[in-house]
Amino acid sequence: MSHRGLVGALVRALQQELDAAERVHAAVTAMTGALVANDGARVGGLCATLDATASAAPALERRRVTAAVALAVEVDLPPTATLAAVAARLGRGDERRLLALREKILAAHADIMAGNERNRALLATAIEYTQVSLEAIAGVIARASAYGGGRAASEPMSLCLDHRA
Repeated sequence: MSHRGLVGALVRALQQELDAAERVHAAVTAMTGALVANDGARVGGLCATLDATASAAPALERRRVTAAVALAVEVDLPPTATLAAVAARLGRGDERRLLALREKILAAHADIMAGNERNRALLATAIEYTQVSLEAIAGVIARASAYGGGRAASEPMSLCLDHRA
């Protein structure tokens, strides 16, 4: 493959990784909304989207690494050369294009990490709220059984929780 073709292959690989990162970021952001809205069905759908994107990530990474190694060797650098080192050996336009894609990918990954942390905090709060609620319900049941609660001693105690609980 020609020098120009190798640059094009690397640009396409980086663009595909950026597109995937932007899809993940959109899903993580939508997940925040679904968690706040307590929309379990939407959370499930978003998890499926994230799983599908994650399963495609290794192939995208292989494509990028293959293109980067081929271009590094073409510009007389070792296969382990960084993208910045490879880009520095190219023309100014190609260098700017590769480094701009790299920066966009890094920014998208930082946004994803922040969104994941936000969602983790929302889930931790929801779990804590659920635990406190269950403890309160258990306390009410215990007090009702200790004081008779107006039911016959032979009646079994039951508790029905539905989706609104």
